[in-house]
Amino acid sequence: MATKNQLLLTSGFTSVDTITITHNLNRLNLDYKVLIDNISRPDLVDDVVFTNGNERNEFTVKLTSSNTGVIQILDTDRYPINLPNPENNLKLQNLLESNFLLDVYQSGSTVLNEITYTSISWDNQVILGSNYTHVLGGSNIRVDSNGIYRVTYSISIDISTNNRSISRARLTLNGVEVPRSGGYAYHRTLAQGKGTISKTIIIPLSVSDIIELEAIKFTTNGGSNILSTINNDSNITITKLNNG
Repeated sequence: MATKNQLLLTSGFTSVDTITITHNLNRLNLDYKVLIDNISRPDLVDDVVFTNGNERNEFTVKLTSSNTGVIQILDTDRYPINLPNPENNLKLQNLLESNFLLDVYQSGSTVLNEITYTSISWDNQVILGSNYTHVLGGSNIRVDSNGIYRVTYSISIDISTNNRSISRARLTLNGVEVPRSGGYAYHRTLAQGKGTISKTIIIPLSVSDIIELEAIKFTTNGGSNILSTINNDSNITITKLNNG
């Protein structure tokens, strides 16, 4: 059996925007690279379509514009999803398809309340897949398809006084705390006050579900301490793990 990423076949193309590759390898688990001037150009690939009735031996790569170069076919641990029976109309898809990814972060700072939780807003979007809705500067992240999701957050908090304090963060789903999503940080003094809370959970989500990150401060009696998030050090990432 070929090893992962082993080169199996190379095929050249000249001044075309549609390339049909007949590889006769009789297999579905394949990867490919489009090389232009010996540089990998995944940005030029618009679509990949497997040939009906001959999916194990032939596929077509559609480019965004006419180009000249080569295609390399590689062994891989990628796998096809939604495999029909019989095999037809098959598309090879990456497990971490970009539409399923979200990464947002906060460049500013939020002061935490003591009595009620404070929602953390996100004013920067590293990647916002079409599977999510998020308004820049808002705290709500809406999921737009049913599935299983991995949600990871990290929030860094600092204290502005010498009053020892504890902070807590949690995820909420439609306004209700998500079990297993909470965590604490201890803030000792102004000079030793920074703390980070990080968690990863896997949960089923449905269309229109709203995810938020919230945090709160706990103080000593009569304490006048201020806890705030640290600029650029808090973020949330979400990955959809299936194609449901």
